[in-house]
Amino acid sequence: MVIASLRVPDDWRRFAAFACLFALAAFAFIGWMYLQAGGATLTTAVDDIGEAVAAGIAAVSCAMAARRTQGRLRLGWVLLAASAASWSLGQFIWSVYEVGLQIAVPNPSPADIGFIAAIFLAIAGLSSFASAPRGTSTGARLGLDTLIVFLSLLFLGWELGLSQVFADTSAPMEARLVNLAYPIGDILIGTVLLLAIRRATGETQGRLLLLLGGLAANAVSDSTFAYLNLSGTTAYVLDAGWVVGYLMIALAALWPSGVRDRSTETKPIDVWQLAVPWIPILAGGMAAIVLAILGHPLDVFSTVLAGAVIALLMASQVIAHRESLALLIQSRLSAATLNDVIVHAPLGVVRIAPDMRILQANPSFSAILGRPVADMIGEPIGDFFPPEEMALVDDRFRALANREVASTEIETQGSSVDGNAIWLHWTASTVRDPEGEIDYFLVMFEDVSERRSTEDALKAAYAELEGLVTQRTVELRAANERLATEAVSDPLTGLYNRRYLADFVERELSRTRRSANKIVFVMLDVDHFKRVNDTFGHDAGDEVLRAMSTFLRSQIRQEDLAFRYGGEEFLLVLPCTSLEGVAKRVEQIRDQIKSVTIKHRNKPLWPVTLSLGVAVFPDHGDSAEAVIECADNALYDAKEGGRDRIVYYDAAAAPAR
Repeated sequence: MVIASLRVPDDWRRFAAFACLFALAAFAFIGWMYLQAGGATLTTAVDDIGEAVAAGIAAVSCAMAARRTQGRLRLGWVLLAASAASWSLGQFIWSVYEVGLQIAVPNPSPADIGFIAAIFLAIAGLSSFASAPRGTSTGARLGLDTLIVFLSLLFLGWELGLSQVFADTSAPMEARLVNLAYPIGDILIGTVLLLAIRRATGETQGRLLLLLGGLAANAVSDSTFAYLNLSGTTAYVLDAGWVVGYLMIALAALWPSGVRDRSTETKPIDVWQLAVPWIPILAGGMAAIVLAILGHPLDVFSTVLAGAVIALLMASQVIAHRESLALLIQSRLSAATLNDVIVHAPLGVVRIAPDMRILQANPSFSAILGRPVADMIGEPIGDFFPPEEMALVDDRFRALANREVASTEIETQGSSVDGNAIWLHWTASTVRDPEGEIDYFLVMFEDVSERRSTEDALKAAYAELEGLVTQRTVELRAANERLATEAVSDPLTGLYNRRYLADFVERELSRTRRSANKIVFVMLDVDHFKRVNDTFGHDAGDEVLRAMSTFLRSQIRQEDLAFRYGGEEFLLVLPCTSLEGVAKRVEQIRDQIKSVTIKHRNKPLWPVTLSLGVAVFPDHGDSAEAVIECADNALYDAKEGGRDRIVYYDAAAAPAR
């Protein structure tokens, strides 16, 4: 991961490669011009062609930059590409005279058209690189800075040789005008470029510095060429300024940047940008001092230029003072307005230092806590809230400080001066200084105690209602279960009734049909039950029936079912695989009922006997109704045969009965 983070982007690697290549080419050209290898003729050819090639490279590089960019940036590169191409064309015409025809280039010549056009195209292109005004580079200050830079550069150029070009009367007027056009054009280019650098945003500063170096190198060669041309001398090494200059312009076009640089930047200009207008002033002053030491005092025009620059500097300082005073007044008015807003805000507003101490609190916050503002200033905010609440506050403010969130909202419980609990809603954000460090936290407080009380009351009411609903649900479920039980059970004995018999038996018969098992139906009847009712009353009869249900439940298995079929009749449904085992159980029921003691009003009744009729599914019928009817017929036979006995249904004997 560390290696990946240190990887140089491809754009910068490509830029570095071209920078090295152009530097080698520039050093090679300077070396050739200095050594004049191959003689004056070959050196002149390399000089002229090299300058044209360097300008052509700059034109191609700027054109490629224009294809990669958009908006004003594209226009700037197009104009710079046209400027370099125009200069390359002029140099090509110059080379035709010197290298091709081997004659002296006339002054002026057609080549000057390309050279001079390149100057105006470069000025237009550089103007497109200047972004929206920043800081003090606006309005009247910008106009004064423009004049100061132009006059300072003009003063510097005048002292370095422009005056001699202007004073030369031996050349024709058109030649003098052309010779003056180059240094004056370079001064205009320098003025525009210095102001563009002063107004440049972070994305454009690098390329503009390269452009400044390239155009400065061109300006040096232009000025020295004009001076040497006036004196009739030649210095090949000084021509390297054009090669170096255009290679630097080509390199500026390769500077890695976005396709559309920002056109506005809210932060003020940098200190070094603020000092840009002073650079030509300093250079001009040093040139004047050196010339004065060498015995060349200022002439009238230089003196006028120097006086104009001094006057403009004084005017610029006056305007700067007025702007600073206006900004100071505006700042104080803004601070007063902000303080009024805080003081009269209906919500509690507090400024909290990074160490969580209160810097400022308004009267609304004082009213919420019931404490004077003076008693809270300088105190930790945590003194007014429980420690467990401040743990949450500290976590949220830590997220604010680490830029994890832009703002945060919290609700905490506090206490007023009289000890009453209150709920406060916090809305907090950070205010940072120009370096990005936290200046203070700005927090707004709202008393939400009434809302929280209402919410708590609603929650309590909801909980109570939810409890009632739960209780009613349980009761309803129990009632439903009771109704369901009563729907299929006999209320007196608790055994299943005939309704459940109809639902259950058919399902059981369906399962039995798919297997080899059988179902035994046993109809039981209490012997002489009517005598019990007649002798002891119906209450005694009910006791007998309840005792019968308890007895039958104790005699059947989990898979067996007992029904009260009607009156004193009961039905047992016994799934089985062996009829022999069922016969033993039925006999056991008949025999053991006699030992059951049944009491009525604490007095035992006489022993109960049973008559039982047995039928088997599917042997005695293919439906429950048919088999039950067979068991009932067998029960009838048992009662007719003397009671207290078991009769198994016999299909052969049934018609005789």
